Amino acid sequence: MDSGPSGLRIGVIGVGPVGSILAGYLSKAGEDVRIIDILKDHVDKIREEGLHIGGMVDETIKIEKTSYSITDLTDHDMDVIFICVKASFLPIIIRELEKVYKPGTKVISYQNGLDNEHMLAETFGEANTLRVVINYAGNFIADGKVTMNFFHKPNYIGVLKEDNVDFANRIAAMMTRADLETEFSPKIRTYVWEKVILNAALAPVRAITGMTMKEVTTFPDTAEMMRELLREGIKVAERDGCEFDDGFFDHCVWYLEQAGHHKPSMLIDIENRSPSEIDFLNGRICHHADRYGIPVPVNLTITQLIRALDLQNKRAKEAERQAK
Repeated sequence: MDSGPSGLRIGVIGVGPVGSILAGYLSKAGEDVRIIDILKDHVDKIREEGLHIGGMVDETIKIEKTSYSITDLTDHDMDVIFICVKASFLPIIIRELEKVYKPGTKVISYQNGLDNEHMLAETFGEANTLRVVINYAGNFIADGKVTMNFFHKPNYIGVLKEDNVDFANRIAAMMTRADLETEFSPKIRTYVWEKVILNAALAPVRAITGMTMKEVTTFPDTAEMMRELLREGIKVAERDGCEFDDGFFDHCVWYLEQAGHHKPSMLIDIENRSPSEIDFLNGRICHHADRYGIPVPVNLTITQLIRALDLQNKRAKEAERQAK
């Protein structure tokens, strides 16, 4: 039976800032949304008191359909499932979702990172997989509360199979009606690469140094590192088939120099001792660079350093567990 203005039953797996904002805006627009997250207190607060979104807006939105586990989807038919977890958790989500997945359900990678959609397609098929490039960001404040810090409109959605173009346009229209302006693009791979290049040039440098984003772009040593990360990423992306305007590098530098004191998620991950998304950012740049025989020494060094921090955090968490 059709539900909501779009007629779609929507699942949102992962209600951190990005997923919460998506679920909140869609719910406010009257869509049939079910959120799924293991963070029980956060989910309970949303169901009982509503999701509060601050920052660019200030509103509280009720979301009544909630689950703590992907296995709950066994009892609920979904037409489309947005995957909004950190890319580092994607392999776990795929294994869990595969157990309850129902043929024909569309799965959308709604994440940062390169090649996420191809990982999903390996399990659920290209015909059932789509990708969104998200151009807003926020932070988790407390259970039931997130902020939306900026939205550089629009978001973009793309497909792996041409047969999904109509469905992608349907999703874009649904999101746009919900005030999350989204456009279909036949060049989604280029948009994915653009965002990866930008994230890979600033987030890991910030995570390693502890500098503010503004400091990274103005301190000569880190600013040059940022520029070299951009140069390497652009070179690999172009070899991968992306076509950028002549001024793309200068645009990237200008864009990153506008960054203020927004805390990138990679730094938050490092501080919280959570696995970072480095293997889906600089790590994937290195992967494709190796395929094409392109040297990317700065991306490789950054990747190795963040992996070392991830390892140290993993060891520290394990030591804490053993001490209890």
